[in-house]
Amino acid sequence: MKNAGISKKIKKLLTVITLLCGILFGSSAFAMPPQIVLFCSSWNMKCREAKKVYSSVAFELGIKFTELDIDQNSSQQKADDLGVNFPSSVPYVYLLDNSGNVVPEELYKGESSQDLKQKIITALNRK
Repeated sequence: MKNAGISKKIKKLLTVITLLCGILFGSSAFAMPPQIVLFCSSWNMKCREAKKVYSSVAFELGIKFTELDIDQNSSQQKADDLGVNFPSSVPYVYLLDNSGNVVPEELYKGESSQDLKQKIITALNRK
């Protein structure tokens, strides 16, 4: 009789552990946060502007912001690791969704932070 009570407790415990494992190790548990990847160079004035705007928007939206300097040798490898092409002109921006897929990519044209914020929200919600 005592063993039956222990057996029920073990079954309940195993059920709870199974549910927790499903939550912790399910695919959504390992989803990456969306990310803005900005390719720039320190000598480009438009890049300086883009960095300020995109880093501010990323902070407001809770999105990871990564800046890659095209003049650094390590930037090509980082671009490959992110699965994005190394751009031929700067400032160039990629927006990655929480699966690491490129949502839009574009050359920065001097948009305001409000315009960029709305564009990013719209792009991430399309998926």
